Amino acid sequence: MGLVSAVMAILSLSCGGLCHLGTVCTSFNYMNSGTHTRSIAFPMGWRPHLSYVQLGNILAGRSAVLALLAWAVGGVPSLEQPLRSVMVALPSWQSVIAYFHEAEERGWKGQRLKLNQLFMACFKAATLKPTALYSTESLEDLMNMRVPPPDERPQVDAAVTYQFHG
Repeated sequence: MGLVSAVMAILSLSCGGLCHLGTVCTSFNYMNSGTHTRSIAFPMGWRPHLSYVQLGNILAGRSAVLALLAWAVGGVPSLEQPLRSVMVALPSWQSVIAYFHEAEERGWKGQRLKLNQLFMACFKAATLKPTALYSTESLEDLMNMRVPPPDERPQVDAAVTYQFHG
């Protein structure tokens, strides 16, 4: 039902409307690479039989199709992932990247997928959380947001730094 709802929402986009895709990142995040065994060289993972690795591959593939659909109806696709995510190395996303590259080569100026970087701390996240927004548009205005110092961010329950005593 979720995929059908997503397709219906994209089909109702106004020309130039934003289609922001925020696929679950735990299956692609560097911090979980010991569990999902993904890397740039092996984006599908060394253990593709694990259910959450399979689900991650499916969700990534669906988000790739949704990005293409958004672009086809005149929308602006945007994919949010942690900066060191390996999701865009998956074959489905490599196809999307190649498609947008070829679209630019055919005369659709500015259609190459762009990597926009920001910190989630700009949105009051407790830690910096370097984040990538992949889009056919430059999101430069968002990228220049002020990063608040740690004392202006919410406190976290877990320690974010470790001190070793010798």
